[in-house]
Parts: sequence; structure tokens; C-alpha cells
Amino acid sequence: MCIKDEIKEWKVIFNKYPNLPPQIWDYLCDAYEKKINDPNMDDPLIKAIRENSPEYTFSEINKVFYYTYKACGMNASDLIQTLGFYPNDTGEGRFEALLGEVRFINQLQKWGFQNIKPLKSGKVKCCDMFCERDRLKYAVEVFSTSEDKNRWPEDRLVKFFLGRAKDKRSQIDGTAARLNCDKKVLALVLNSKEPVLQAGHANFQSVVRKVAEVLNWGENYHFILMTGMATSVYSMSNNTIQVIPDEAIYRPLI
Repeated sequence: MCIKDEIKEWKVIFNKYPNLPPQIWDYLCDAYEKKINDPNMDDPLIKAIRENSPEYTFSEINKVFYYTYKACGMNASDLIQTLGFYPNDTGEGRFEALLGEVRFINQLQKWGFQNIKPLKSGKVKCCDMFCERDRLKYAVEVFSTSEDKNRWPEDRLVKFFLGRAKDKRSQIDGTAARLNCDKKVLALVLNSKEPVLQAGHANFQSVVRKVAEVLNWGENYHFILMTGMATSVYSMSNNTIQVIPDEAIYRPLI
């Protein structure tokens, strides 16, 4: 298949899904052109389409955004702009960061949070979103990373989380003060289809606990690690398999 035929085929399939923001197609076209000029460029969306098929990839992204629109009450263009995503921003990790944010918005809704509002930075930097639950207000900052080839040793993931956390605190504290928030949340979303931690599901809680203890930012800070995947655990006592989401929260939110 020639290059022009490939991108035309993708466009036909993309148009089938009403919840896909038009900015994602613009991003894909820009990344596609850059990859033609630089074949070594590694774009995650192009890679996903070619490895999994355009039908599957667009269908999955469409599902994610469908729930995000419902959670935020925003249309596609407004949501993408508020999250600070620009079609020509094909820098490393930017598309994964967008998916991490929208997946976390969906998770907040599953946990029973309401009034979820993505926040747009202006002259003063703010954190990613605001939400409420049980009459408490939350300032939320989300960051993400993706590693498909190497699973994370626990100590390396803790170090990564700590390094990014120190860069985020001023945004979270400033937003919490301006919006009179009671609680503050820092969440790491791991975008991966593979098992992430080498020693399994139990390590997730250990990671966020260690992060909280090292930072020692106070009782109103909550730390979250999420993959969007789940681990199947067999129970010998009742001969059943329990599916446990691969997520951990230190200081409980729910």
C-alpha cells in the first residue's frame, strides 16, 4: 500500500467514530508527515495503528473520549484545548500525556467524583483539573509515562515518581489555594499493555506509600498510581478468580 492510500484509509475509518476530537486527526497528519521525512521518528499513535489496526485503535480512543465528555460536560474541541493539547505538538510523550489525563478523568467519575473540570493554565500555572466528592474540593495533577519494552523495578518507579512530583507541587498548591480546595491529588498514569511492575500487583501500594513517606507533604495530599489494567488473582479458599484493578492510592480517597 502506498503512503497516500494508507492515510486515506485511516481517514475513512477515523470518520466513523463521532467522539474522536478533530485535533487528533490533525495531530496524526502532522506526525505522519514528519515520519515520512524522518523514518526513525517513533510516534505512539502511528505505531498503535500499524500494530493493532486503525479500526481497533480509533475505536478504543473513541470509547475513552465518549466517557470523558460525559464526565466533564464539554465538547471535543473545548476539552482538547483546555487540556492544552495542540495538533502540531508531536513531541515525545505528549500524546500519551493527553490519554493519561482523559483516562484519569474517566477514573474519577467511576470513583464517584462530580463537577470534574479540566483547568487551563494562563499567566499563572495551574494543575490539570478540579473535582468534588462528599462536599470536599480537590486539586488534581496528572502525569504519565509509557514503557512498552521494559517493566519497571519498584525502586526505579519510586524514583521517577519522586522526581516528577517535586516539579508539580507549586502548581497543585497554588491551584488549591485559589480554588479553596480541601484535598490535593498527584496521579501517575502508566500507559502500557504489558505488566508494569516486576513483582506484581502488590507493589503498586508499596510505590505510592514510599512516595508519600519520602515527600511528607501532609495529610491532605493523596498519591495515585494507575495503569487502566487489572490483575487476575486466584483464591484457593473459594476456588474463584478475582479481578483487581492495577491502581493504588495512598491516603484513601474512596
